[in-house]
Amino acid sequence: MLIAELFTKKNSGEIARKRLKHLLIADRAGCSPELLDLIRADFLRSVSRYLEIDPGDVTLRILRTSSEQPAEVFPAVCASVPVLTLRSHLQHDIRLPI
Repeated sequence: MLIAELFTKKNSGEIARKRLKHLLIADRAGCSPELLDLIRADFLRSVSRYLEIDPGDVTLRILRTSSEQPAEVFPAVCASVPVLTLRSHLQHDIRLPI
């Protein structure tokens, strides 16, 4: 979180929209908003060990996917992570396919 974000005033409509979106995602996943926050934090921590990313640009979505069994639907996490660079200690060890 940037320091500027701490001091910028957000309007109540924007805050309410974000809260509602968060609750809808939690409902879709069948878990609490707190659990989703923990999943997001763990995901960002894990990815940040290997890649330099802007956490504000990371999008995690919960999708409903179906399996090969008829009428069986389950949640799946879909992540969009714009990568800035590889961490410097890994650049010589890993080559990303293009």
